Amino acid sequence: MKKLLLLFPIILLSFSSIAQTAWLDGNLQIGAGWNGGEIGGVGLGATLLGRGTEDSPVFFGVDANFIRRGGVDQNISNHPALTSYKSPSVSTNNNLISLHGIMRIVFDLGQFKPYVEGLLGFRTFYTRTTLSAKEWNDQEGEYEDNTLGTDVSISDATFSIGPGGGFIFGQNNLSLNLRFNFLGGNEVDVYTEEHLEDMKYSIGSSGSVTAQSMLAPLSAISRMFVFSLGLSTLF
Repeated sequence: MKKLLLLFPIILLSFSSIAQTAWLDGNLQIGAGWNGGEIGGVGLGATLLGRGTEDSPVFFGVDANFIRRGGVDQNISNHPALTSYKSPSVSTNNNLISLHGIMRIVFDLGQFKPYVEGLLGFRTFYTRTTLSAKEWNDQEGEYEDNTLGTDVSISDATFSIGPGGGFIFGQNNLSLNLRFNFLGGNEVDVYTEEHLEDMKYSIGSSGSVTAQSMLAPLSAISRMFVFSLGLSTLF
């Protein structure tokens, strides 16, 4: 996800130089799985769009999203390999990142702008464990959280395609954006919150960590609905 975020300033500069009008969306998202809660969650997203002429209703761009699908935290202060660390803990989270190309057609009715769109790209479902502890900072004179090690237990990706639409309310410089998307794809192997409750951790004295659930991964349908609420701006 950090790599995707680093790409956005570069894409933003490119759009501002070649597009007559650029459009940036930022939103809070709720994802719901087709067959239940196995792949759903809450997250954040951003969409950057541009059009070739100022009067064109057709925008093209990129759409990036991160959804947290659940997690567990565990204090492991009594672990024999971590006696030299203060307040060590492990945090394991089920996550989803996605990156799509997007085409959006906007019907400009003044302060009310309905639109339809299509997306094509990929989604990656993964489970990440972080081992952290507090370490003394001489300059600040206090303990600070420090990451000792990380591990990705499972990761599976699928192509992603689907339609969507929404409504934009307000002026061009800052508008409210209500959006809905349906995304289809292949089945993916994932961990659910039930898997996280049965995680087993192997921790080294140097702070390395590996995590694995005692349950077999779930083969889940990756089709999902995504509801978004955010802000849009033209520049």
